[in-house]
Amino acid sequence: MGEKELYTIIKAWENEGIICYFITFEFETGDRQEFMVGADTYGYLVEGDVGKLTFQGKKFLSFERTSI
Repeated sequence: MGEKELYTIIKAWENEGIICYFITFEFETGDRQEFMVGADTYGYLVEGDVGKLTFQGKKFLSFERTSI
C-alpha cells in the first residue's frame, strides 16, 4: 500500500452515454498516477487539491486533503 503527498488533476470522460471519472495524482517528483474512481470521489475532489493518497497497486483507496 502506498501513501504519498501530491496534488490532483481531475477529469471525466463520456462515451456513448457512459461517464467514466478519472483522477490523476501528481507527486512532488513530477511522476503521475491515474485512477478511475466513482462519481462520489470525483465530486469530492477539486483540481489542485493537496493531500495524502492511499492506494494499493493500481487501486485507489482514499485521499485525505491537507491544508497548504
